[in-house]
Amino acid sequence: MKKRVISALFMMLIGIPAIIFGGIYIKLLISLVGLFCFKEILDIKGVNNYPKFLIVTSLVALFILIYSKNGMFVNFIGLGYDVIAFLFMLMFIPVVMFYKSKKYLPSDAFKLSGFIFYIGIILNIILTICLYRKVYFIYLLVISISTDVFAYLVGSLIGTHKISLISPNKSLEGFIGGLLLGTILGSIFYVNFIHNSSICLVVLFSFILSFACI
Repeated sequence: MKKRVISALFMMLIGIPAIIFGGIYIKLLISLVGLFCFKEILDIKGVNNYPKFLIVTSLVALFILIYSKNGMFVNFIGLGYDVIAFLFMLMFIPVVMFYKSKKYLPSDAFKLSGFIFYIGIILNIILTICLYRKVYFIYLLVISISTDVFAYLVGSLIGTHKISLISPNKSLEGFIGGLLLGTILGSIFYVNFIHNSSICLVVLFSFILSFACI
């Protein structure tokens, strides 16, 4: 709990001013989140044994993904096909260099590329949302934070039925509590601060986003 509170306070001190002032501050915030995510990748067993050259290459690929703009050839997420092709080359060509030593095999390239593309594309979309209209980003924050906080609180108080081997402390009760409160608070925020749309659609989208957060 202490770790969660410290992390939350730290992100609030950085995140709130970034959201208020926008622009370059939002980009710096996303960059910081990207670095934290990259550290999580390096902590995964096996990945931390990759050659240092690959670590630098992966970090470069991650930030290219995060800050990619719409190009002449774009796909449905707004990233240029030329950029994606370049990134795949960046991640897979080193396989030839390290194949004999078996320090970086094709399976390693697929694994590392998967992590980099997953995080890079998500942060790219978040950055696009922030620069387009900050209130949508705040809406996503309301859902994710309330889902996480209430899942933890409800699970800690009444959670008895475990639901995940990957995260053994997660309980069915916490899952339901986080899902309900994330949906409710997200819907209330959307209706009051974004658009007074059909409440059924707002609740449905908030529910889907809260479920995705979990």
